[in-house]
Amino acid sequence: MFPNPVQSLLTIQLDKSNLSLSIVDMLGKTVLSRDNMSNKNTINLSQLNNGVYFVSVKENGVVLKTEKLIVKN
Repeated sequence: MFPNPVQSLLTIQLDKSNLSLSIVDMLGKTVLSRDNMSNKNTINLSQLNNGVYFVSVKENGVVLKTEKLIVKN
């Protein structure tokens, strides 16, 4: 996942395809969700407010990895 901190476009590289992704704010609210992710993805985050978020990658509903993401627009 790069760049971090991100201003607008976030690139996420995955080892597998057909995974789902969710971005959650500090209050636990899901602000973005994507299904059927490919191996390399670019996501526009310019609509998000500045702050700290958590990005989770899931396979069949099971969280494989969670990372902190900082958004600075």
